[in-house]
Amino acid sequence: MKQIFLSAQKTLSVTLNILLSPCCPVCRDQIAYSEGICSDCFKKIPPASSPIKTHDNYTSIIWSCVPYEGTIRKCLHELKYRANYQMNLTFFEILRRLPVKKMFIESQANIIIPVPMHRDRYKERGFNQTILFSKFLSTLSGIHLGQECLTRIHPSRPQTGLSRPERINNITKNIFSVPYPDRVKNKNIVLVDDILTTGTTLKSCAEVLLDSGARSVYGFTIAKTM
Repeated sequence: MKQIFLSAQKTLSVTLNILLSPCCPVCRDQIAYSEGICSDCFKKIPPASSPIKTHDNYTSIIWSCVPYEGTIRKCLHELKYRANYQMNLTFFEILRRLPVKKMFIESQANIIIPVPMHRDRYKERGFNQTILFSKFLSTLSGIHLGQECLTRIHPSRPQTGLSRPERINNITKNIFSVPYPDRVKNKNIVLVDDILTTGTTLKSCAEVLLDSGARSVYGFTIAKTM
């Protein structure tokens, strides 16, 4: 599966590099498409050979790839708010540097679930970045992707721009639902989000999954505010 993905990625990269010669969205220099961002900007992202670990009362552990700052902050903004799919190449490279398969095997994880987006937000944006990240993790680890296992049944305000108390009060477990409890029962789940700030979103999702019979929940985010 990984070889097929990388082969398709290479073919797409060569074609788009010829036709578009896109510029780096961080520094605006011309680059090869296969890099996602230019090599100088990519070097500014801290090496992620091992994850940042966070412990709380609801998830067994939360893994984060890099601090939420500088280049990675700009890359996430490009993907989320400008639908710049060129960023997918950058995020795949970041994830590929981590020993994802080893981490998930040691935790006995057997299903990956992205933090869901409410259908109205999904229609507005056209995609959910946590699904994209979850697909990459599934490809790298060989673990099943269960995006249908968790849904967001009520909308909430975007977390961006909210204070810490506002973020905590903005998300409750009542906005999430597990439509197929049998699919999470006795499972060790990797719950995927883009950014770890207060941990409120992961906590609310983990509560619902544990209430539905999940054995354990691990968190995984691309970045963490430091």
